[in-house]
Order: sequence, then C-alpha cells, then structure tokens
Amino acid sequence: MSELVLFIGLLGWLFFSAFFSGAETGFYVLSRVRLAVSVAVGDGDALMIQQLLRRPSVLLGTVLVGTNLSNFAASVFAMKLLERYIPGLEGTFYLALLNTLIMSPVILIFGEMVPKNIFRLRANNLTRRISLPIMFFHYLFLPVNLACYGVSWLIRFFVSSKRAQSVEILSHGAMEAHLHEGHEAGAISLEQDRIARNILGLEERNVGDVMIPLAEAVTIPRGIKLEEFKGIIAVTRFTRYPVFEGRRDNIVGVVNALDVLYSEKPFSVDLHLRQPKVVKAKDPVDEVLLEMRAARKPLGIVTNPQGRAIGIFTIKDLVEEIVGELREW
Repeated sequence: MSELVLFIGLLGWLFFSAFFSGAETGFYVLSRVRLAVSVAVGDGDALMIQQLLRRPSVLLGTVLVGTNLSNFAASVFAMKLLERYIPGLEGTFYLALLNTLIMSPVILIFGEMVPKNIFRLRANNLTRRISLPIMFFHYLFLPVNLACYGVSWLIRFFVSSKRAQSVEILSHGAMEAHLHEGHEAGAISLEQDRIARNILGLEERNVGDVMIPLAEAVTIPRGIKLEEFKGIIAVTRFTRYPVFEGRRDNIVGVVNALDVLYSEKPFSVDLHLRQPKVVKAKDPVDEVLLEMRAARKPLGIVTNPQGRAIGIFTIKDLVEEIVGELREW
C-alpha cells in the first residue's frame, strides 16, 4: 500500500474510534425525557434510539467492539507508516514501542477525550444523527456480542452457584437527576418538580414531625354538655374533636361536630364517638398516609411508647407535606 493509502486508513480508523467513543457517552447522557417526548410523536430516530436502549448490554458491546477494533486498526496503519519513514526497524521492539508512544496520546485525545466531550455537550442532537449507523453496527457486531455474552455467562455460572439477576434500582439521586433533567427540558413544571421531590422525601419524615402537639390541640372531655360543646364549635370552627377521659392524654375517640349539630337524638358524646387512627411518632409519613386512606380515617392520634397521646394529625397535615399549605380543605 502507498503512504497516502496508509495515511487515509489511519485517519479513517481514528474517525471510527472517535465515533464509537462519542456514541458511548452520547447514549449515556441522552435526555430520556426528550427521547420519550419524541417517541410519543412518532419520531423515527427516537424510535430507533429507544430500540437500542432496550438492550443496553448489547449496545455497550457494540460501541466497545467498535472502539477496540478501530484503535487496533489505527495502530496497525500507524506502524506501517513508521516502517516506511524509519527503515531498519521493521519487526523490532523499538518500532512497537515508538508506535505505542505516538498512538497512545493520539487515541486518548482524538479518539476519546475530544469526541466524548463533544457528544456530552450535544448528546440529544448527535445521537439522533448516528442512530442509523449504530443500528447497522449493532447487527454487524451481533455475532461478536453474542459470543462475548456467552463467555461472560459461563464465567458467572462457574464463579457463582446462583445465576446473577440484574435488578435495576432507581435511587433517590437518580430520581432527582431525572427530575432536574425533566424540568430543564420543560417536560415538567417547577410546581410538579417540587411536589415530586417532596414525595421522594416523605419516607424520611415521621408523623412526629408533622403532628400538632396535644397541648395545642382542641380536645373535649367525654362528659361535656351540649351547649358547652356548641360554644367550642362556634369559636374554633373545627369539624372533628378528640375526646379524652380523665387525663388529656387519654384519648378515647373522636367526635364529628356535624354529627352532633344535625342529630335529632338526645346529646351524648358516646353516641357519636368514633375510633381514630392511632400511630407512633416514629411512623413514616408515607406509610401512615396510605393507611389513613385505606381505613378512611380523617384524623389520627400520635402516641408515645407508653400508649399516651402526645399529638394529633389529619390527612390534610400529611398531604401538605407533598403539595404545601392548603388554605381550603
């Protein structure tokens, strides 16, 4: 081969090295939100990218095979050029060493760093342009990928007595990154982003953090008279009132003011007494919210380890941990 052909071959393989290295980064940092929007409107490139991402191990194998093949071929062409320009070193250790010293930084800079940074900055646009070529190489390298997958499966089989099962775990950090990405892309609003982040933080908050201390709650004694109770309702305008017997921390039930006001029977607290949801202060907000909805209990009592009431809460208090303050409920 002439020197021109060798030089063109070297540049060509360096281009493919950059292509596959950049593609690896591009598919990794690609905005999944924008991709989903494009898929929803039937965009052909987006559909092709989605098909590639459904088998990430095969996609990774494609770009890695392409990168290594390109780097190897580029090194071979570079060595042939060195043999032309430095006669007498053919087949020697020094020629291989010189080739390594030259090609290592060249591949690192032009085959790795530069394309990876370009694709990182313009991942959404560039991955769309390369989706068809990557799909072509996906099928071209498929036999190699399958062979590599088979070898890795055998290694896992002999190393471990149980076959490893890949489980995709979406951590809080990953969820927050997706939320930030979605907000930046305009797919979700600032309010939706805030609510989603509040939901993620629910499991870290306990009922004790959101309850109203018993000392600040309006409670009524079990033996209260009707006129006295009506006076409390007129002043506080609450719908439900915890009922205590003896000590204030001995809550025996909850009374709905509407049941009392619209009842045609003689007044009696026991007649309208309902059992509230009783929880511990350390119970997580997210679990208690689901339990309250399932039990259809609008008001709950928070107790200490001794079973004494220390506070109250409503579903409204729990929901406000997600959406913020609610003026009307």
